[in-house]
Amino acid sequence: MEGKKKSLEQMLFEFAGKPTASNSAKNYKVFMEHWDEIQAEHDKGWSYLMIWKAMKAAGALTFSYPTFISYIRKVERRQEKAAFNKAPQQRPLGIERAENGLANPSPSKVELPSSGGIAEQRKPRRF
Repeated sequence: MEGKKKSLEQMLFEFAGKPTASNSAKNYKVFMEHWDEIQAEHDKGWSYLMIWKAMKAAGALTFSYPTFISYIRKVERRQEKAAFNKAPQQRPLGIERAENGLANPSPSKVELPSSGGIAEQRKPRRF
């Protein structure tokens, strides 16, 4: 055992110097650092292609346009999922009727709605 322990700061500097992250992880990190700007400019009317071209020319991004679009879709799906999970879930009408005593668990043939009458009398078409 060593007599002197490394400080957390030393451990962090050593870890940060190691090539542990893949290129895709690094690219996604760079993308997420710019996401608010990208979204703001897109909301102003700029296309994602123009945004990517400008950022690529400035050296802010080093990855391809298809990768850029895949990151956008990934973030949008995550946002949609979060919005869906926050929205109040509506219960099916049948559950509400059953709780109020209005639903019959085993309806008889008389209680079932008809399918229109005329359709039952037609003969099947032959093509």
